[in-house]
Amino acid sequence: MKRIQFDISERDLDKLKGLVRETGATSMAEVLRNSLNLYKFFVQESKNGGRIQVVYADQTIKEPCFIGIMPEDLLDSQEAVKEPMFSE
Repeated sequence: MKRIQFDISERDLDKLKGLVRETGATSMAEVLRNSLNLYKFFVQESKNGGRIQVVYADQTIKEPCFIGIMPEDLLDSQEAVKEPMFSE
């Protein structure tokens, strides 16, 4: 296993710690590994023409849009953002 080091803002560190608590993860590294796997899935499915959606019980649909894996037509119409956005 390799060790890496990087800088992270206090805000993002708070999010990471919050996810550790919310998910019952054993460490921040576990949350980061899980996040990496989800992001890889999003990228692969988006490249294959898939769409990632959250469908609520009331049939409301939200679709996460991440810069770099958004369909070209959406990417062209969005301003650059630093965090994921959701479209309805």
